[in-house]
Amino acid sequence: MTQQLEQCVIRILSTDGGVVGAGFVVADRLAVTCAHVVLAAGSDRGQPISVQFYASSLLQKAQVLYEGWSPFDSDDKANDVAFIRLEQLPHDVVPAAKISPKMSPV
Repeated sequence: MTQQLEQCVIRILSTDGGVVGAGFVVADRLAVTCAHVVLAAGSDRGQPISVQFYASSLLQKAQVLYEGWSPFDSDDKANDVAFIRLEQLPHDVVPAAKISPKMSPV
C-alpha cells in the first residue's frame, strides 16, 4: 500500500485557530516546521502550540522544543527550523520517512 503525502502533514494554528503554516511529521511524536511559522502562530521555543493533522482533522496541543530551534536569520538562510513534540499520532498519520513516493516518468 502506498501512503499519501497528506498523511504526514500538519497545520500550524494561531491562537485564534487560523492556519499560519504547515509542518511535517518526521518521526513518532516529532514534527518539523519553520521557526517563523511558530512565531506567526504566537508561540516560541519551549511554548505550547496548536496543530491539526491534515489527514484526520484532529486538533492537538503540542510543545515547541528548545532543541532543534534555529530562528530565521536573513544572513544565513539555512536556519528557520523548529521541532515540535506531539502528544500522539492518530492511526492515519504516518511519518514522512515512511511514505513511499509514487514514481512517475519525467
